[in-house]
Amino acid sequence: MEFLFPTVGLILAGALALVARKAYTRQRRLLAGWHTAAGELGLQVVRSDTYGRHKIAGELEGVAVEVHAVRRSGARRRPITHFSARSRGIPADLSIRWQGLLGELRDAAGGRQRLRTGNESFDEQTWVSGAEAPTTALLDRATRAALTGVLAPRNGKVEGGTVAFELPGLIAEPERIVAAVRDLDDLTRRLSLTGRSVPELLHASATTDPIGPVRRRSLEVLIRHYPQEPETTRACEWTVTEGGDPEVTLVAAGHLRQRGWPYLEELVKSPAVEDALRIAALEHLIAHVPGGRLVPFLEAVVGQRYRPLHPPALRALGRLRPPGAFESAVGRLNGADEATAVAAAQVLGDLGDPRAEPALLGLMGRTEATVRAAAATALGKVGTRRAIELLLACSESSPLLFEGEVRRALQEALDLIRARLDEGADMGQLSLAAGTGDLGSLSVVVGEGALSPATPRDQEAEAPQGTTGSEAAPGPAAEPPRSDS
Repeated sequence: MEFLFPTVGLILAGALALVARKAYTRQRRLLAGWHTAAGELGLQVVRSDTYGRHKIAGELEGVAVEVHAVRRSGARRRPITHFSARSRGIPADLSIRWQGLLGELRDAAGGRQRLRTGNESFDEQTWVSGAEAPTTALLDRATRAALTGVLAPRNGKVEGGTVAFELPGLIAEPERIVAAVRDLDDLTRRLSLTGRSVPELLHASATTDPIGPVRRRSLEVLIRHYPQEPETTRACEWTVTEGGDPEVTLVAAGHLRQRGWPYLEELVKSPAVEDALRIAALEHLIAHVPGGRLVPFLEAVVGQRYRPLHPPALRALGRLRPPGAFESAVGRLNGADEATAVAAAQVLGDLGDPRAEPALLGLMGRTEATVRAAAATALGKVGTRRAIELLLACSESSPLLFEGEVRRALQEALDLIRARLDEGADMGQLSLAAGTGDLGSLSVVVGEGALSPATPRDQEAEAPQGTTGSEAAPGPAAEPPRSDS
């Protein structure tokens, strides 16, 4: 028994010595690795002690680098190796984080507006904020790849001009330290604007990035912030001639103004382009092209069978009022879809041509409420006494089809027609002219004190050159629609 306690003591002392020796060996190995890494990188070991507090610091061609060991507090107290680099060329307001919903809510509550690059996979996993032009310019294809490869798996971030990430454990291998510092230095330089032009970076991204939405986003930012720079013009010219992406072409051609009109016309004509883009291109042309050049193009669009383009083209013709606007609107009514029928009715009403009355009365027999409402509104502008009779008959025979918006439009049309007819009777300037069949139309009568029908011969004399009186009033009006009830 007297030998037990000394033996146990010797065993414990030996175990403690072994642990101490292993710790000493580990610290010596760690210190040697950090010195080797610092020497290879051209940095200095500015702190090293037996408590595992090591730090490498220095400057690599304008980039301040720090590497230090950190023992975290807490239950597990797992150590980490922290890497950070700072450059004056990184915008101070640039912030890039990989975080969950709570982090996003925190940044949003702090007033940070999230910016997107157009790269869907990158945008989904990052929160990027900062000034729009420099931030978009910096996040080119190579920088996005570097951010994803360097920061994302290492819990990294960019904040206040500093790029930082961490690796688990106290790294003793010098090659790992050197590789991590070189990745950090490369990424820091990619995020720096020192010696680089924002317009040039945006131009490169708008013309070389393989992702179409990224090119479009870069081009939009370039146009918005640098509209007069030569890089903007070059990027737009390259896009319309060689880009091949309709979405980006739409943006570029719009900025080129008159030089971009032919490319917009090609977008409108191309059946391979999506409907929304073709309509957007057409609306841009309508808003910017002079009427003398625009009208023939609009008439060609209306003459095509592609229906989604008919409504905006018809409305533009109604505003421009070229000689053939009436015929274009009436010609599109046969078999027209709902949107085209509504647009044609609006155009016929805006033109104010009484010859439109039979066609508009025919639209009152359509089943779509929007078409009936548009036709009633147009009849309020061009309708005659015959329109009053048919509108009242429609209202009485099919009450379920003339409810809500349609009934309001119908009542307003009746009021307008009655007011116009009453005013014409008082002034001696309006008469009910006999059209085709039993449909009447308004015509001017000089010196008469009441409404009187004009003769067919008078109507033929008033018709446009090359048409007859019967051609001026296309088709008889439709009978009132029957209610299913």
